[in-house]
Amino acid sequence: MLIGNLTWWTTADDLLAAIHSTGILDVDAMKFFEVPRTGQFRGFVSLKLFSNCDVQRLLKVLPKKEVHGRTLDVRHFTIDNYRYFRMKSQTAMEKSKLNLTEGEQFDPEIAFDPLKEDNGGMFDPLEYSHTIVLCPARWYTKYVSIH
Repeated sequence: MLIGNLTWWTTADDLLAAIHSTGILDVDAMKFFEVPRTGQFRGFVSLKLFSNCDVQRLLKVLPKKEVHGRTLDVRHFTIDNYRYFRMKSQTAMEKSKLNLTEGEQFDPEIAFDPLKEDNGGMFDPLEYSHTIVLCPARWYTKYVSIH
């Protein structure tokens, strides 16, 4: 699954609280997608659940929830949905360049490297993300960078 429309300061705990409020207590993994060079959060995560019933429940109930004042955008994990969230994050970053102070400059090449975006035609959702692996009593973060 993909969950978007998140603020840059959204944490795994914030999302887990929203997910738990739907009655789903078991989450297998959560990946936060980031800009490769800056590490800035792109505003969406992928989520792996243990059962299809949980997926259907989240698709129905989670879009009615808010995290940090934003309604969650919840979708199946498909290449088209992944690209949709990537485009939304790019648009948001380009709009944020209007808020730069004098002397600062927005460089889209820093945020988006077209050679790495395409990845030779291979779709790799793990590229430039970090994974939170949820364990029974604790969770930890594993940073992933392909290349």
